[in-house]
Amino acid sequence: MKNMRRLGYVAGLLGLAIVIALVIHQGWSTIFSAIGHAGWSLLWLLPFHVLPLLLDVIGWRVLLARRDPHRQATIPVLFWIAAIREACNRLLPVANVGGEIIGIRLIRWRGIDSAVAAASVIMEVLLSLVNLYLFAVLGMVLLIELTHSISVRARFCLR
Repeated sequence: MKNMRRLGYVAGLLGLAIVIALVIHQGWSTIFSAIGHAGWSLLWLLPFHVLPLLLDVIGWRVLLARRDPHRQATIPVLFWIAAIREACNRLLPVANVGGEIIGIRLIRWRGIDSAVAAASVIMEVLLSLVNLYLFAVLGMVLLIELTHSISVRARFCLR
């Protein structure tokens, strides 16, 4: 266990060294220029990303509630795990599965049984997919309805 912990620290320090090396290689001016080009208002997108993630975490907490009587998996911990899961899925070549496996491993550190952790992650992912599909269908229905009513009004005005 100590070797794995040391390996984790070494990997973290190596990752930090790589980030520092990339920043030094690119230069601060290039990074600030890119941020300046995109605009600081880009940071306003952060709440629009955090809100759905937080809602997923609340749902995940509900899924874990019965099997976590000591409330080891709190909302902040689950939010941290969900952020790591998403970062792994987005930034690493893991085919959108590696983040879930890492999430299961991280939730086990809080004393949750492996089977319960795996089942909760699978259900959370499936419920998120159902939610995404329902949202897409609702958007398509609204788009069809709005374009239909707009075209009807336009024809009425042209006559």
